[in-house]
Amino acid sequence: MHQPIANGTRAAAMGLLGSWIWDIQRNLVFCSELIAEYCGVSAEAAQHGLPLDLYQRAVIADDQLDFYDQVRQALATADRFRISFHVEAPRFGRRRLLIVGNAHFDSHGRPVVMHGCTFDVGQNSVDLAAEHIAIGRAMLPGGEAGVAGYLVDALLIEIGRMKDRA
Repeated sequence: MHQPIANGTRAAAMGLLGSWIWDIQRNLVFCSELIAEYCGVSAEAAQHGLPLDLYQRAVIADDQLDFYDQVRQALATADRFRISFHVEAPRFGRRRLLIVGNAHFDSHGRPVVMHGCTFDVGQNSVDLAAEHIAIGRAMLPGGEAGVAGYLVDALLIEIGRMKDRA
């Protein structure tokens, strides 16, 4: 079953697995060790970049088409995006993940790079509340918005404590 990432930290409270960068032109995804583990790819190889399709193999069959559609839509229209899907993680079992990120385009409007964070949002209502708060946190201007950022972080930490007590 799911293991906490780092008990008592902001990352654990948010279900944060880590960050990633997709160099679209070279089709290489660079990501954190935990994201690699959830996707069943080598953490060492992920540090040097792997093709996107190697990560997509972890997406469960029922979510594959929707996942591809959400990625295509983000590439076509979004600077900020969110993508939700399920993976079958070797160590953690079936988990619902949420990607929140940004797409960047060249002067001709072609997507060049995407980057963001991946969250394990699980299946229960506490996890869903954390998902919505994490989305709001990611959308704050500059990632840090003074009092608003502090309040969002406090909510996420409290949700993590509630999960630890459950």
